Amino acid sequence: MRVSPAARRLAKQRGVDLTKIKGSGPRGRVILKDVAEAAANVVNQSVKIENKVIASIHAKGKRVNLTSMRKTIAQRMTASFMNVPQFQIKKRVDVSSIVQLRQAVVSSIEHSAGVRLSFNDFLIQAVALTLKKFPRVNASFIDSEGDPYILEHEDINIGLAVAIDDGLVVPVIHQADQLSLIEIAEKRTELVEKARKGLLKPEEMRGGTFTISNLGSVGVDEFVAIVNPPETGILAVGNIIEQPVLTNRHETLIKPMITLNASYDHRTIDGAYGGRFLAQLCDQLQSGQWNIFSTVK
Repeated sequence: MRVSPAARRLAKQRGVDLTKIKGSGPRGRVILKDVAEAAANVVNQSVKIENKVIASIHAKGKRVNLTSMRKTIAQRMTASFMNVPQFQIKKRVDVSSIVQLRQAVVSSIEHSAGVRLSFNDFLIQAVALTLKKFPRVNASFIDSEGDPYILEHEDINIGLAVAIDDGLVVPVIHQADQLSLIEIAEKRTELVEKARKGLLKPEEMRGGTFTISNLGSVGVDEFVAIVNPPETGILAVGNIIEQPVLTNRHETLIKPMITLNASYDHRTIDGAYGGRFLAQLCDQLQSGQWNIFSTVK
C-alpha cells in the first residue's frame, strides 16, 4: 500500500485505519487529503449519532434552522479546528499612550477629517507595521497534494471581525501597512457600515492575510479566537481595564491594560516566532509612534 509520509503521520495522530482508505494520489497512493477526509467522516458520523441521541432525549424545545451564513461559519470554523494545529500566546499590554493620544486629538480630527479614530484603528496599524517585520505571520500554509509549502504574502491585508445579526463577517482593509490612521479609520468606518447593512461586496471580504477580533466593546475581558484559514494568525482583543501595574521602580500605578491572545497555525510558525511577533506588537502599541495624517512609508 502506497502512503505519503505526511498522510501516514496524520493517520497515526487521528487514529485512522489506512487499510480502509482508497488513495486518490498517483497510482492509488494515499495522500494527506485522503486521510483528512477520512478523519472528518469519522468525526461527522459520531456527531450525527450524538445529535440523534440528544434530539431523542430533548424532544421538547424550539427548533432554529440555520441561515446560510450560520452554516458557512459552522463549516469554516469546524474545518479550521479540525485541520489546523493551533497554539495560543497571551500578553497584557499598557495602552496609556493610545488613550492619551485619542483624548488629545480625537475632537480635532473628527472636526477636520470627519472621521472618529477608534481603538481598532490603532490596532490595525500596529498589526500591519509589525507584520512587515514578521513576514512568516503574514503567510499561508498551502497543502499542495502532499507537497506543502508556505506562501509569504506580498500585501498586508487586515481583516476585522464584525458582528451582525446571526453571525459575523470579516471585511478586509487591503494594504493596511501603507495607510495612515486617518485612512484606516475612513476605510474601517465604511466597511463596518456596509457590513451591518449587508452591503459588503465579495472583493471587500477577500484576500485577508491576518484577522483582528475585538470583543472589548461588549465587555469581554479576554478570549481565544480560532484561526481564519488560510491565514496563519488571528488576534483576540479584550476590554480596556484599569489595573494596578508594578513599575521598574517598584511603584504600583493604575494603568489602562488590555489582554491580547494571538492564535497561530503551528504548521507555519513555532512558538518562539509567534511570541516575538506578539512582543513586538505590544512594543508598537506602547510606543506612541503613530502615522496619523500621512501615508505610511
